[in-house]
Amino acid sequence: MEIDPDNMLRFAWLNLSTRPLRTALALIGLSIPILGVLGLFSLSGGMRNLIGDTLGQIQGLMVVRENALSPVFSDLPANLENSIKSVPGVRLVAPEVIKLSPLVENRGVIGKTLKNALSGSREQTFMSLLDQPIVQGQDIPT
Repeated sequence: MEIDPDNMLRFAWLNLSTRPLRTALALIGLSIPILGVLGLFSLSGGMRNLIGDTLGQIQGLMVVRENALSPVFSDLPANLENSIKSVPGVRLVAPEVIKLSPLVENRGVIGKTLKNALSGSREQTFMSLLDQPIVQGQDIPT
């Protein structure tokens, strides 16, 4: 038995046209995942462009110790400046110091945090950790 392509097309068209609700639901069901995938591709492309443009505007690079949570906790030797200057493509090296402030009036981060933990709420304890003053120093002429 041979299948005629014209009969198959006619059969498919009749099937779609005689059951309009099923056809509409099938189209909606197929369009939702397709539009979702297209939306995700558009969103990821936009994010990639945004991040690339943002990083392209950065004029410099900060070197910190591996696995340091922030520049505050990164200690690098002072003689590293000469090593960085010798890297091809480096035009300028500007040393900078960023540290948590030392004890002020015999109080530091730990004492303030413990005091707030014993007497205050969790929010106060957390805010006391974020409230620690930072000392920052730069080599201004560089």
